[in-house]
Amino acid sequence: ASIIAAEKLTAFKITRTRFHELGLNDKLQFANRRAVGAGQQAESKAKPPSPKTQEEEQLISNALRSNENLSSITKLDDDRVKQFIKVMWKETVTSGQHIIEEADMNADYFYVVQDGSF
Repeated sequence: ASIIAAEKLTAFKITRTRFHELGLNDKLQFANRRAVGAGQQAESKAKPPSPKTQEEEQLISNALRSNENLSSITKLDDDRVKQFIKVMWKETVTSGQHIIEEADMNADYFYVVQDGSF
C-alpha cells in the first residue's frame, strides 16, 4: 500500500545513496510494502544534515534498533547508528503528501517519523 501522510508530520530523512553507503541492503522488504521510501522522482536530493537534540537522536536510535527488518540484514552497532543520525535531516510532510508509493522498487529515501501519523 502507498503511505500517505494523514496529517502534517515531521520526519528525519536519508537518501538511498547514503542508506547504501551505510551498508544496508537495497532489497530491504517490509511487510505489505515493497519500498522503504519515496521514489520515482527525477533526482533524489540530500539536504544538509539537521541539528538534532539529544531526544531526537534517541528517537532515531530507538527507531533504527527496534526495526526488525533492518536488524535482520545488518548489525546496527553504535557507530552505524551514529552515522545514520549524523546525515539525516528533518523535513515537514504536509497532510495528503505521498511518502511511499506502492510497488515502487526505486525508493530514494528512508524515513524515521518524529511526530504525526500516516
